[in-house]
Amino acid sequence: QRLYHSVSSVTVSASRAESLPQFIVETILCQNPVATFNVGGINEIVTHKKNGHISENFNPANLAKSISYCLKYINLFYFGCIFF
Repeated sequence: QRLYHSVSSVTVSASRAESLPQFIVETILCQNPVATFNVGGINEIVTHKKNGHISENFNPANLAKSISYCLKYINLFYFGCIFF
């Protein structure tokens, strides 16, 4: 399963209801960014613009912007940079 995280650029979670998804924890441990909505306990493991991008509402266009953001700054996520 770790192989999938190592070959992917961004992990996307489009769920409207989650508690604390294990696949997002695994993604972060592999230093891949996460594009997701702000649901359940996701904001406890994904720090906005540090290890992923969180969309506040359930709008597909906003999630697409989160994915684009992660792809645009993918190299900085790998080096653990903090965005302001």
